[in-house]
Amino acid sequence: MNSIFKFLTFVFIIIIYIIYYSQCISKSLGNKCLSQSIPDNSYLPQETFSTKTINNISTEKPNYGRPNLAKYIHLDLKGAPPKPDKFYESFFNFLKSLQMGVKGVLIEYGDILPLEEIFVDVGHQAGYTKSDRKLTEKAAKENEIEIIPLIQTFVISPCLNATYVLLQDLLQQTLDMHPNSNKIHIGCDEVMLNNVHDECYIKQMKKSERYIDHIQCIVNIVHQIRPGIRVLIWDDILRHDEFTKNDKL
Repeated sequence: MNSIFKFLTFVFIIIIYIIYYSQCISKSLGNKCLSQSIPDNSYLPQETFSTKTINNISTEKPNYGRPNLAKYIHLDLKGAPPKPDKFYESFFNFLKSLQMGVKGVLIEYGDILPLEEIFVDVGHQAGYTKSDRKLTEKAAKENEIEIIPLIQTFVISPCLNATYVLLQDLLQQTLDMHPNSNKIHIGCDEVMLNNVHDECYIKQMKKSERYIDHIQCIVNIVHQIRPGIRVLIWDDILRHDEFTKNDKL
């Protein structure tokens, strides 16, 4: 008896839903009925159209939400970087042909860049050469695609001066290989905010304050190398309560 009651209740709910949906259609409200409970996402393509008339022939072209919002594609190259001589020219040309406002590509290199000096032995065996980088820059320029290099800069001990000497060298080499970039991404996501070195305790700073201090140091280094460049970071750490509720930050 209980099972029959549950089944009838389920059928009743389905019937109510069908009646409600049918009323929406019959009144030509379409998506308006459903959209009352589903908020629009302005970052996704919207179902709006503009009409253009040429020689008395009208055509409709879809308009996408936030047309002035710059759009970027994130490429993570860790582990399996594509061949520069075969991939980037086709990929950048494809992005340009989409005509959807894709302005550039955020490339997360990991250990793929052809670094020198102290970093010469830490590169991936399938890493890029400087010739590969030049091919990528050339393809980007020809297709009007901006490249934003992403280099992770948060390290185990952000309390030592030697740390920033290494990072300055890393950032210098990275920007030298990206002469056309006016933005750089310094990562700083998914990090453990631990004062793991004695120097961190000596400076008597909270972990959140140490994190912000580190970012400021990196920004200063970047601006010394290339004044005016825009510095980007991921925001997942900054959304924690120890940041949002800290009056000092």
